Amino acid sequence: MQQIIQHNRALLTTTDNIKSLLAHEIKEAQGGRTALNGYRQPNPVANGALLRRLL
Repeated sequence: MQQIIQHNRALLTTTDNIKSLLAHEIKEAQGGRTALNGYRQPNPVANGALLRRLL
């Protein structure tokens, strides 16, 4: 039983580390996506510019 408890603690530590690493990577990816969105050109269809040109 003691060995199971030790393995369980080791597994919990490993899973906590993986969870923390994944959360960090997701946060970085979201920051990169936000930065890249700043370089996008405005969509003329989305803001109605195309429609105004046609009328």
